[in-house]
Amino acid sequence: MNYFEFIKRKVSFFENVKNKFEVKIDKDKLNLISFLEKKELYIAYLNKTLGYKISNDISISDLEALEITLKNKKDLITDEIMFALCYLIGEVIIKELGGNWEIGKLKKDWAYGFPIILNWGRDGKDHMRLCPIEWIFSYKHNRLRLETFSKMILQDK
Repeated sequence: MNYFEFIKRKVSFFENVKNKFEVKIDKDKLNLISFLEKKELYIAYLNKTLGYKISNDISISDLEALEITLKNKKDLITDEIMFALCYLIGEVIIKELGGNWEIGKLKKDWAYGFPIILNWGRDGKDHMRLCPIEWIFSYKHNRLRLETFSKMILQDK
């Protein structure tokens, strides 16, 4: 797949998922609360679907184990798995680097209407937003290696 096809798929995916999950920017706080309240559901879903036991105290080791489990199993990554992985990756980022969840509000951004991490990094500097679901989408379409998720997080620690 060339880069143009990848971008076309990315735009199509983000539009379809926004419609499917009824993400509305005027209800961003409600959507964020709804997203975050599903922690147990996400963990249970990942445990059942991937056959891996994620602890309730999500850690970098859970992410590293999932990277191994998902390697070469991109067909397992459904929209539901993407949101569950988004939550898991985001929680690891917040635990390791600080930050907080928000809903993307910049209309020209891929992450518009999706959960993002802001205010991360413990160095007092401004950092760009992180959108874990974008990482997962890029992995699924061969634009990012899965094993780099934990490495990207740990390199900024």
